[in-house]
Amino acid sequence: MKQGNDRITVCALSGEFKGLTLKRCGNIATLVVSSLVGVDALAITDDKGNVIKLVPLKQQAEPKNDNIIKSTPTLDSFHPANAMVPVGEIMINAVSTYLSDLPDTAIAELLVAPRDTAYFFDGRAGSFFKDIDRIRRIDEKHGIHYAGQVLKGMSLYDYPEWDRTFSYEKMLADKFRDAFVQASRVGKPVLTGLAIGTKQIVHGCANNTRIVTLDNNIRSRVGDINTALNAQDSHPIVTESGLTAASLQMTCTENSFGTADVYAVQFDEDYARPIHKGMHEALSRPIALLVYPS
Repeated sequence: MKQGNDRITVCALSGEFKGLTLKRCGNIATLVVSSLVGVDALAITDDKGNVIKLVPLKQQAEPKNDNIIKSTPTLDSFHPANAMVPVGEIMINAVSTYLSDLPDTAIAELLVAPRDTAYFFDGRAGSFFKDIDRIRRIDEKHGIHYAGQVLKGMSLYDYPEWDRTFSYEKMLADKFRDAFVQASRVGKPVLTGLAIGTKQIVHGCANNTRIVTLDNNIRSRVGDINTALNAQDSHPIVTESGLTAASLQMTCTENSFGTADVYAVQFDEDYARPIHKGMHEALSRPIALLVYPS
């Protein structure tokens, strides 16, 4: 059936099962439920294969109130194309100048989102200001996940013109620092939310230098990242020459000569250039860190 401009597919499932695979239109969504006998399950998915509603399961024969099983979608309900891609381990003190005081033992796995931010909204590249707002609005319904957890966008802001006391990158660095402190305190890894990456994360090098200080950056590992994205039927990062706008990936690192600009990395030619935060458009591929305890 159709609902507005979105295609909603209703699938009825029955029988005895433990772990049920629902296939539709070439997309796969896995529903993990307890072993049930003689029941019907009603799952509603959107046109991207994400389970958006799971109607309570009811017993077919001699239904009783205490036999009504209520269930909600688990992580496995989300489409595999929305899984974060691990890039490799990095030292957190090489991610941003705001984190340079952290010890070399502060390590994290760099994770890259399966799609650019634009995919989850209007499908168009946006300005830096537009994209940081869009990332804040990424939530559970977008189904981005990794290692058993659903990721949401961090609540990060850039300073207004009248307040220069903080920046998006500074707020992001504080979140990474907090995650490292928490991971070390509890003794287990901490997964951060989604954000626009720094110039070091996207390009591997800091301002005004082409010396790579972060080996496992998105640009240097783009071949491996795209291989993984293609394998999970997701959206690879554009690198082809001639597609200048499409291969321009935004960072949250400000131009050292003017805070009205942030750097964007030209993936087809491997260089970074400043773009105006509010006037120029680029794509951004959200990132997250899985921060390990020290």
